[in-house]
Amino acid sequence: MMLRLTVWMTLIAQWVWSQVSYTDPAIILWGDSVQIIRGYQDLADSMLGLAGYGVVSDALGEADGNVVSLGDGGEATYFFASGIPNGNGPDVAIFENALDMGGGQFFAELAFVEVSTDGIEYHRFPCQSLTQTNGQINGFGGIMAYDIQGFAGIHPTQTGTLFDLEQIDALNPLDTVYYVRCVDVIGSVDPSLGSYDSQGNLINDPYPTPFASSGFDIDAVAYVKDYSVPTAIETIANFPNSAMLINTGQLLTHYFNDKLWVVDTQGMRTPITSLTEVIKGYQWIVEYNQSNNQWTVVEVILGV
Repeated sequence: MMLRLTVWMTLIAQWVWSQVSYTDPAIILWGDSVQIIRGYQDLADSMLGLAGYGVVSDALGEADGNVVSLGDGGEATYFFASGIPNGNGPDVAIFENALDMGGGQFFAELAFVEVSTDGIEYHRFPCQSLTQTNGQINGFGGIMAYDIQGFAGIHPTQTGTLFDLEQIDALNPLDTVYYVRCVDVIGSVDPSLGSYDSQGNLINDPYPTPFASSGFDIDAVAYVKDYSVPTAIETIANFPNSAMLINTGQLLTHYFNDKLWVVDTQGMRTPITSLTEVIKGYQWIVEYNQSNNQWTVVEVILGV
């Protein structure tokens, strides 16, 4: 029982701390250009044609909620003129528009993420799907976020999924990546059509989606530098007894200045404004020191 609980908590930790807000100062720059290759709306019925939602410009600039749908097996390849080095912690953030269905379940169309130093040879981030494959998730179904590791597409709009170049063994630590590619996962449990994870498991995600908006919906890709979350799982364990109790819905005006941010239990870090409200559960007030790029926990609060 203890082993199963430990594994479950590890999966939760990997998911909640693998995301970043599009406003986070750790985001250095956004992709300079992108090449889109559309896939079919339904690979099993090519007569429906290619996915067609969005235009190329929707996938450029900062994450703004405007997307380009890739279709089954479609690709989006981003070019970063100044390159992305292998730094401390995550280096790349991929922004999509998953829909939170509650209870840890999301409507999510997944994508593999690959990188290249020369635009010719690509290396894929390791990924794993623990979603059952006994029954097909239909085109409007959901998947559990904790069952998915190493894919893009599991976080909501303007929330990026983080990737660390250190995870790719084929890369030299001194390599600089110039290309980032997202490849739509074909989530069919038909072995002749579906995509497979790094362990050779079929990947089950919503299928078919025979619409113009079929497949992975790419919004933006960013270079992330020196990203760190001061409120790790260990911090959560250390602070519960010293948390300040505040009523849910109360404004955080007491903490409103240009250096303070709030982090929730899903790892989302956002700047505090005059309209920021306390939500139910734990939140961490953190201070950002721009001169040394350090985060410090100022206060822990519990919304009740």
